[in-house]
Amino acid sequence: MSLLNTHLESINFKGRLSVLGMEHPVRTSPLSLVVKAMIESAKSVYKVEPSVIPNSVGTQPMELFVKGLGIKECVSAIGAGDTSSNAHAPNENVSIENFYKAILHSAEFFRIYSKL
Repeated sequence: MSLLNTHLESINFKGRLSVLGMEHPVRTSPLSLVVKAMIESAKSVYKVEPSVIPNSVGTQPMELFVKGLGIKECVSAIGAGDTSSNAHAPNENVSIENFYKAILHSAEFFRIYSKL
């Protein structure tokens, strides 16, 4: 954080940044069983090859599961939105169809993962 504050001072930024909370990064191998189950369940529900994004710009408290609880394979979420959902915007939305598909995806994920 001090390097960022030093840079901001160098460009005449007049404020200060403070860390209020921190999530440490974790990574699950894209070859892991949990990722395999996520891919297979997505194909089953959505009938298309899913996009696998190995790193996300967002954050969730996955460190708690991986480092705190010792769970070695962890994925962050099954999303219900699409490109028009406006995630985290004032007009964020999810269609009822996508909401129910996410429920089906969750059930299918647990079914497949439990058999691996």
